[in-house]
Amino acid sequence: MVADVFTEAAALASYDPRLLRAIVQIESGGDVAAWRFEPHVFKRRSAGRAAQARSVAERIDLEAALEATSHGAPQILGENAGLAGYRSASALMADFERGDYRTRLETQLIAMVTFCEGAGLGPSMRALDLERVALLYNGPLAVKRGYHAKLVREFQRQGGSSARVLRAGAFGLEVRVLQEALLRAAHDVEVDGRFGAQTVAAVKAFQEDHGLAVDGVVGARTWEALGLSGSEAATEPPMSRGDALRERAAANGGKLGILGTILAWLAGEGRNVDFSGLASTLGRLRENLNIGAVDPKTLLILALGVAVLWLLWRDSRRAI
Repeated sequence: MVADVFTEAAALASYDPRLLRAIVQIESGGDVAAWRFEPHVFKRRSAGRAAQARSVAERIDLEAALEATSHGAPQILGENAGLAGYRSASALMADFERGDYRTRLETQLIAMVTFCEGAGLGPSMRALDLERVALLYNGPLAVKRGYHAKLVREFQRQGGSSARVLRAGAFGLEVRVLQEALLRAAHDVEVDGRFGAQTVAAVKAFQEDHGLAVDGVVGARTWEALGLSGSEAATEPPMSRGDALRERAAANGGKLGILGTILAWLAGEGRNVDFSGLASTLGRLRENLNIGAVDPKTLLILALGVAVLWLLWRDSRRAI
């Protein structure tokens, strides 16, 4: 059975076979003969020469054309042949095209697992960190392309459960749920809603005790070992953006900062936000710039302008 092929391939690196099936379904619908030519990759691999069609590219530089092609059911890009265990893109393609459907699928899935391990996807695959898997497998534009959402839906359609993945730097109710579970498992940790160094150490100790990958990342397997699904906090009312900002402030000694205060105000939480920190910051700004008595509202508008420009700059950097 084809299902056995996915199970056998997944077992090579302790993956969930449903995740392999989900990725293959999104990439090619399970078509072992699928291929997709990427003109921008060909231009890079062929020292600047251009071709919009694979047939044209092959006449210019055959190997570069194959390197610029995504191959088979898992759609492995030819330039990544080395990570998939092949000496060249042409060797990968030849192996992918050998045998009947089951043989080709088995070959391609083994190459897929080899590629994932070589490209550093292994920990995220094992933790079922679907957001990071989408980013690493599909590239930096995965979110804009909707790949992550597709992966979550397809994984669930395959019978998987996409638990929330927590790692260092997370904060909020879900972290509290995690910390309480760690306490019940006899791992000393403060229940403060912050995934800091103490929580990382407790998670690693728990993972080691239960024979899990010790990476400090709480994915589906760690949640399961804790006796939870990773979605318990979902039954609680979601925090407003203002509450989230204040919880973040609690992690920083109670300070929202000027940008955080502005964002809380924009989130419609102005009536609940302490603006004293903002006022003092604006006062210091006025003194440092030696601009005399300026209407605080004018300074607030200037600060808002700077914040908007910063957010636009940040988003433009993420899109690169």
